[in-house]
Amino acid sequence: FNVKAIKTYPNPTTDYILVSGFSKEDNYTIYNISGMKVLSGTISENSKIDVRNLTNGVYFLKPNNSNAIKFIKE
Repeated sequence: FNVKAIKTYPNPTTDYILVSGFSKEDNYTIYNISGMKVLSGTISENSKIDVRNLTNGVYFLKPNNSNAIKFIKE
């Protein structure tokens, strides 16, 4: 059983975050710094998440089966 580190890049970002480290498709939720859910969907290895509609700030990407990852939208 091999757990790869889940990474997001670029960080900070303006348009998209690319996510790597998934061995299978997973659901995710993005929360703002206040803990409010702002976006959710399904993600797989090297897929893009469109964050253009988010306001600038700090966010947390939380895959269902993993820890949250902090990223910055500018």
